[in-house]
Amino acid sequence: MSTAVMGDVFGGLTLVVLRAAVLVDFFVDVVIYTASVGFDYLFFQILPNIVSKIQ
Repeated sequence: MSTAVMGDVFGGLTLVVLRAAVLVDFFVDVVIYTASVGFDYLFFQILPNIVSKIQ
């Protein structure tokens, strides 16, 4: 294999890895955001309802 072809392959792989990293980062951000919002909702909406029903 010539160095030009190897460079192209390496460049292509680098782009794929970078795109995958961006997607994974976005996915992790979405999961963390959803979890924190869901936890806030659970903590401030559902728990008070349960407590008020118990009392």
